[in-house]
Amino acid sequence: MMKFESTDVLEFDEALEIVSKEIEKEYPLISKEDIEKAAALTSYVDDKITNDEKFLRYYYLLKIIGINHDEFYHVFNDLFNLYELGLEDKNNIEVMKKIIEYVNGTTDSFPNIKSNIGTQESN
Repeated sequence: MMKFESTDVLEFDEALEIVSKEIEKEYPLISKEDIEKAAALTSYVDDKITNDEKFLRYYYLLKIIGINHDEFYHVFNDLFNLYELGLEDKNNIEVMKKIIEYVNGTTDSFPNIKSNIGTQESN
């Protein structure tokens, strides 16, 4: 699983560089371009990062690289391990169930995630 360094007090470019290095270290077969796309979509994290915040980084990485990428199942397995540790956000739990269906071939498309930024409905 990836390491998650605090990025909450950094400028965007500094945070992007740290997150990109964290992804690259764990998944070296993913292109720099795809890593940067995923890193740019993730939010700042502090020292008290939750599994739901971690979930989002894995989600965006899977969505960007796609099921045919050599690292897809490696990333998916790490995400699944995180899921088993427990998520609190109901939307993330539902999306994870849909990702599992996608991986198992019972649905044809990778699920989209709902953003709860600015709402009180995330739990």
